[in-house]
Amino acid sequence: MDRAIETEMEKLTHYFLSLPLDQRSPRFPEMFSAVSTPNTITISWSLNQTNSRNEVFTVMYGTSPGDLNITSGQVFSMPGVQQYSTVLVSLLPATLYHYQVRSTNSLDSVTDEERSIRTMDDSEFMISFTGAIL
Repeated sequence: MDRAIETEMEKLTHYFLSLPLDQRSPRFPEMFSAVSTPNTITISWSLNQTNSRNEVFTVMYGTSPGDLNITSGQVFSMPGVQQYSTVLVSLLPATLYHYQVRSTNSLDSVTDEERSIRTMDDSEFMISFTGAIL
């Protein structure tokens, strides 16, 4: 990533985490789901209550258990929102990826347990939907 963009993201994160909304520790995300295509994984999670805290969520991932050396972009919490997601891109098809979600606020950082999902093989890729075509 371009150093100028990294610097701006660091400033935004610092500003966001310094907002005086709440003085409680960050929460563990709950109720995970993950969906894959050959080159992407969409990871979604929810919080057990409406969010009123300044938290930043980051997904750490990699192909070796315990060695999650790649991070997704940051997802910033918003008041009144319980559902969050991020998309991991440029992944290899038919590859097992391990991931964790980290929740950080101005007081602390907590990390959920490591989970795994395999990207689909190119031959498995399909698009499906539910609903009516009018």
